[in-house]
Amino acid sequence: MPQYSSTLQSQDVEQGVLLWLPPKHEVLTALGHHAPKNDEPVVSITNQGQHPEDGFYDHPLLVISRSTTSPDRIHFVPLTTFGGKLLCKRYNQYLAMTPAPDHPHFTAGDTAYRTLTLHKNATISRPGYVKITSVWTMRWKGAKHYWGGSTPRTTNFQLDESSLQRLLLCVRKLNGYTPREQFCEARQLIPKSITPNLTGHNYHQADTSFDLFGSATPSSYAAIIQQQQATRPSIRIPAAGIPSYCSTVGERRPLLPTNRQPWDTPKESSGCGCCGWLFLCLVLGLGVWLWCKYGS
Repeated sequence: MPQYSSTLQSQDVEQGVLLWLPPKHEVLTALGHHAPKNDEPVVSITNQGQHPEDGFYDHPLLVISRSTTSPDRIHFVPLTTFGGKLLCKRYNQYLAMTPAPDHPHFTAGDTAYRTLTLHKNATISRPGYVKITSVWTMRWKGAKHYWGGSTPRTTNFQLDESSLQRLLLCVRKLNGYTPREQFCEARQLIPKSITPNLTGHNYHQADTSFDLFGSATPSSYAAIIQQQQATRPSIRIPAAGIPSYCSTVGERRPLLPTNRQPWDTPKESSGCGCCGWLFLCLVLGLGVWLWCKYGS
């Protein structure tokens, strides 16, 4: 039974995610008119001229980069189970992934080869080994969801942060590969043409080679914004010119509506002004009465 589902959305594709690389003919069919003319959808970016070996397709893959400069493509390393067997003698070429036993190098004291673990302690059905001798690239639309078994999942398998850092370190040592700035789906919610270039905020504007509105031009952004403003209440948003924070997990901090500008100083109220004037008049009147009575 296939180990994948047929639906993969852009927000599902990010660094550290496990996906499935279908058979070659299925990848070419999924890519359609984007399929390369040489009928080779996967190429190596660290070993020029290297071609996928037999058994490369129809296996899981691990995404190690989806850059802002080319968000339609992923860089990945393949994952194998060795047919359920344990790690072979080519120790330096693979990193073990849970539930696989510890790598011999880690047992010998090299912490860089600690067994890779998945987010929220998830596990795949069989011991897996990530091959790190080459980094490959393809259009992500040719990949599929990876279930890790015959039961569909609602979320993707994904490496935890520490495992991802160790994997990237080993790939860099072996191939000299370092991923570029990563594409963040949430950052594309604010077009660059209407977003000020602010400093001092925990935000970075993503590369605009990916267009949220398809073929929309900067002039059409204004029409879209005007339409949105005409259909929603006229309220003020604190620091409206400052985009929301985009965290590594895709969350956004909400901006609450208010009628006070962020630079306004709150005014304190000490009571009614009339009471103060009345008290002052009483004090002055008492002083005049005492002066008239005893001063003369």
